[in-house]
Amino acid sequence: MKILIWNNFKLLERKGGPPTYLYNLKQAVLKEKCDKIDFLDLYETGTAKKLSLYKRLRKRLVQKLMQAKKYNYLRFKLFLYGMEKADPELPAIDFDQYDFIHFHSTADYFQFRKIRHHFKGRTILTIHSPKPPHLELIEDVFKMDASRLTAGELERIKYIDDFSLNDCDLLLFPCEEAMEPFINSWDTFAGSIQHKKVIYTPTGIPPATFTASKETVRQKWGIKEDSIVFSYIGRHNGIKGYDLLKDAAALILEQYPDVYFLIAGAEHPLKGLEHERWIEVGWTTDPHAVTNASDCFILPNRETFFDLVLLEVLSLNKKCILSFTGGNKFFKQFGSSDLLYFYDLQKEDLADAIREFIDHQRYLSPSYTRELYNNNFTGEQFLHNYLEALNEVSG
Repeated sequence: MKILIWNNFKLLERKGGPPTYLYNLKQAVLKEKCDKIDFLDLYETGTAKKLSLYKRLRKRLVQKLMQAKKYNYLRFKLFLYGMEKADPELPAIDFDQYDFIHFHSTADYFQFRKIRHHFKGRTILTIHSPKPPHLELIEDVFKMDASRLTAGELERIKYIDDFSLNDCDLLLFPCEEAMEPFINSWDTFAGSIQHKKVIYTPTGIPPATFTASKETVRQKWGIKEDSIVFSYIGRHNGIKGYDLLKDAAALILEQYPDVYFLIAGAEHPLKGLEHERWIEVGWTTDPHAVTNASDCFILPNRETFFDLVLLEVLSLNKKCILSFTGGNKFFKQFGSSDLLYFYDLQKEDLADAIREFIDHQRYLSPSYTRELYNNNFTGEQFLHNYLEALNEVSG
């Protein structure tokens, strides 16, 4: 059995999404000296590098000439044209040496469609976004309101997702719950997967590491040793539940004088609380030091696929307060008292979960989340489960 991972982007340790998912898989492949998986790595070609530079220069020029809204709409139109008309650059390799080609976005799959009928193996599709890809492109990439697009424009970008979902041979997700965001807001998804073979393979990661000690981080930000610290790392937007965390934190900070919130990640599009015990670290090269310096991590996603941050938290042996949504639900089966769920996506419910930790949970037994990580979510287990799942359907 031979598998080609279709990545026309660079694999990065802390990018999130497909770049980090596949970075973790590749680390395990290299460590285990696995010869069953190849990575396309198309971005490394000379042509791709030149094209990337050209795109960056073009973007700067066009941005200067146009207003933001017009610029984003132009980008959207160019994307549609590129998807429908342009022929992708393909490497000079024999695709038929592979039993499977695994795609990690509907856009990549759609571009492959012109040579799809020549490929004798089977195609796999994994969608990593916390919302349907066409909505993520419209709202988060092109910064547009879907309701302002014409019916034809919306149909064209949604067709990319629908075609890819229906044309692929196999779907691969980390767990059944990870499909929840698509079932909720992609009208054709539930019907399409009724006729598909869906494989479930939980993600794994190398253990999270950090440079600065707990004491160093707390001292840097003026946090007393005996204070209670909650951490959050990630995007500052609504789908990640950042605004929900802010609203709940405002209630907690008013009630408890010895509680701090230590927040990492770029402070946009949403801004943090104006409070001396709400600390915005910003983007950092040592994010896991922030988690390690805290007593408990908060993962307040409104919608989620299968958040790699949670696996990092487990590997650091930290307790976690998390929303009962999407891939977060998968971890309920382990019955860990170190994972404290809140069920209603309201500030009061999250605040109650935080109070529960402050008043009771922090006094209970030490965290055993690292044991949960070691038994289920290492990079080696990820590779093993991935190969085993594909081997079962390769006959």
